[in-house]
Amino acid sequence: MVIRRAGFEDATEIAQIHVAGARQTYAEIFTAEYLAGLSVEDRARRWTEEGKGALVSDDPAVAVFAAFSDGVMIGFADAGPARDSEVPNCAELYAISVAPAWTGKGVGRALPGACLEHAKGRGFTAMLLRVLSRNASARAFYERMGGEADLAAEKAIAIGGTTEKVIVYRWALLDKLA
Repeated sequence: MVIRRAGFEDATEIAQIHVAGARQTYAEIFTAEYLAGLSVEDRARRWTEEGKGALVSDDPAVAVFAAFSDGVMIGFADAGPARDSEVPNCAELYAISVAPAWTGKGVGRALPGACLEHAKGRGFTAMLLRVLSRNASARAFYERMGGEADLAAEKAIAIGGTTEKVIVYRWALLDKLA
């Protein structure tokens, strides 16, 4: 497996993994209509949308990393400054997704590591991520990685044709995320 910084040219592959991963991960959470309506083209556009897309961000603290096996993208993750965090110098792991065939093979552990190194290099001292409370496998994964759930920061959001609770996981020191 090789991990490298992703660029504009990777948008379609990232979008394909994003959509396939969402359909697998959220099959029991989001409505079937919402998942069927996910579009690779729309996701690729979101990743490259001027002023918003992480693949074209002007902020040097924002980075997208992609994992490859034999030249084929198998996962991605992106990170940058934490949105609405009271913790100073806090980074956020915005998204992580692994191609369904590669789930459980170490890709999901390696990608946050690349984001961690990027965040450390930008002077961040803490990291957080947000996860749906009903995404039990992701929550267990983040807890194995040393993340601590901040249940006080839990809030409900409307997404995927349903209302779901989002939990924040935090790593007080970036060295804990390994």
